[in-house]
Amino acid sequence: MPKTAKSEEQVTLYLYSKDKYIVESTIQNSGVPYSDTFNLKFQKIFESKGEGMFLNNLDKCSMRILMCINFVTSTMMRSMIESKTL
Repeated sequence: MPKTAKSEEQVTLYLYSKDKYIVESTIQNSGVPYSDTFNLKFQKIFESKGEGMFLNNLDKCSMRILMCINFVTSTMMRSMIESKTL
């Protein structure tokens, strides 16, 4: 097993509303066995909890982080990848 691996991350910012935005990341690893069979997706959701527009009220917000494994090809190692990743 290699000690290091290459990762490529694509980040997209979505302005959902004046009080909420989402940062979505897709991470693809390479140089590790079975890394070509899946990628990781993250969503960081920021939401204002105070009055006024989000950027004017940075001291009152919430953040949720969602993560999933997206399998792009079939692999018999799926259960092992899921158990080691999550």
